[in-house]
Amino acid sequence: MAIELKLILSLFLLAAAALDGRTGKVPNGLICTALLAGGVCFGRSGFCELLLFCIRVIGFGMPFLVLFFAGMWGGGDVKMIAVIGGLAGVRAGLWVIALSLLAAAAAALCKMLYYGTFWKRMAVLIGYLERVTHAKRLLPYPADWKDQSVTLRMSFFFLAGTILYGIRCFAGRVW
Repeated sequence: MAIELKLILSLFLLAAAALDGRTGKVPNGLICTALLAGGVCFGRSGFCELLLFCIRVIGFGMPFLVLFFAGMWGGGDVKMIAVIGGLAGVRAGLWVIALSLLAAAAAALCKMLYYGTFWKRMAVLIGYLERVTHAKRLLPYPADWKDQSVTLRMSFFFLAGTILYGIRCFAGRVW
């Protein structure tokens, strides 16, 4: 990944984490700015690179729309994944998202154990999956999921996943 793309992604994730932590939202203006900056960088390399950037943005965001439509994730989380995939590329984007989701899963587990809500959350999840299986369609997730004992700000984990991926790449070059 070119240095300017690393800089754009790093600044985007830092700003997103700061704003998400303060307001609970990742502004669309920030998402659009990152996409525009990425489009300019890839556009300088030619139309095919710009087209591949657009395909990556859509390709990374689409699978996570299911979580948004089920009410499990916010729209900002899906848009951030699209930006990460578009800017980082397929391989790096998959690594960053996988590391981010693993870190978020570990944090969610710790948070549920701390608040003593692990078994309650598992019962809610199992009940939801049973209802979806019976209905044979996607249903809204129960509204109590916004309980502070399980709510996570994914922007921090996307930033952490990017840092972990950078460490992984650096360590791979050193060793």
